[in-house]
Amino acid sequence: MNYEEIEKITSKLKKDDGFECEECGKCCYSPKNELNYFDIERFEENNVDLSGVDFDKFIPTIIEKEDGSCYYLDRKKKLCTIHLYKPSICRNYPFFTYDGWIQRKPCLKEQETQEFYSIELYWVDKCYNW
Repeated sequence: MNYEEIEKITSKLKKDDGFECEECGKCCYSPKNELNYFDIERFEENNVDLSGVDFDKFIPTIIEKEDGSCYYLDRKKKLCTIHLYKPSICRNYPFFTYDGWIQRKPCLKEQETQEFYSIELYWVDKCYNW
């Protein structure tokens, strides 16, 4: 399964879940976001400034600013400066993929407002048949 298929699945899961981003920008702090081949390709095709990417690691990651925010976050507007081309991990948020599973974690704002929250798991092969 490729990254585009996973993005379609997480898009449907977000809709079914009722998740709507409030654009608070909290998820853009301490991101440590790993990039996949598809992300790098999308960046290059759309002339995204790659100076925000650390290629010195085994898996390329987005560089954090001194305050812990993502390199591509406009802190004043609380918006992503590369929103149209943002990485898969950001596109799929608050869903994450891991070892054949799609995991739904509460976003950081939800974690602040909920005393208890659950983490839901979806098996990718089951989602793929939707």
